[in-house]
Amino acid sequence: SSSSRQHTIVVGDDVASQVDLDMVFDSTGKLHLVYYDPTTQDLMYATRGYGNNDLLATQIDINGDVGKDVSIAVCPDDSVHVAYYETLSPTTGRLKYAKKEASWGSFGGRVVVDESVANTGKATSIACDDEGIIHISYQDVTNENLKYANSRDTCGNGVVEAGEACDDGNTTSWDSCSATCTVEPTIDLNLVVVASPDGVVE
Repeated sequence: SSSSRQHTIVVGDDVASQVDLDMVFDSTGKLHLVYYDPTTQDLMYATRGYGNNDLLATQIDINGDVGKDVSIAVCPDDSVHVAYYETLSPTTGRLKYAKKEASWGSFGGRVVVDESVANTGKATSIACDDEGIIHISYQDVTNENLKYANSRDTCGNGVVEAGEACDDGNTTSWDSCSATCTVEPTIDLNLVVVASPDGVVE
């Protein structure tokens, strides 16, 4: 015989029909689900509670009308990453991103990824590769373009992030951390006095 467990997360046919959602499983088989709640206009996250099978819902972002066109990904270290659209007006919006470092942690790092034009960040898709690099594709509605962003673009911000071996706050090479945030080889120099004022060479 077979059985299934069903969960009601958002109540009401009218409400449920407006929900944008996505889900993914981490390396332990744990479910991570994100969705837009049209009643509160919040970005929500649901996962199984520790030691039980119930889905527990929490807020990711509640600042404004946030969470449409949501997409979720899990990296090899089981950190969870979410890309989503923030509605600023009926015709404007921007792409945002949030993450939590571990499977049981809380979300932080809610940042604006792109607000370069009046309306960008629709049709969002996010993925994490084997190196932990985040990749996001999305629509630039204003210019009718497909756009792409990745976390490698942050080299030089002083924070060692996924895919970086170092980050010294600049993109200058030959200062121990290269322009692409890789560790550069060090050279040990021995000081040798070739000539001194008294003419003695050492």
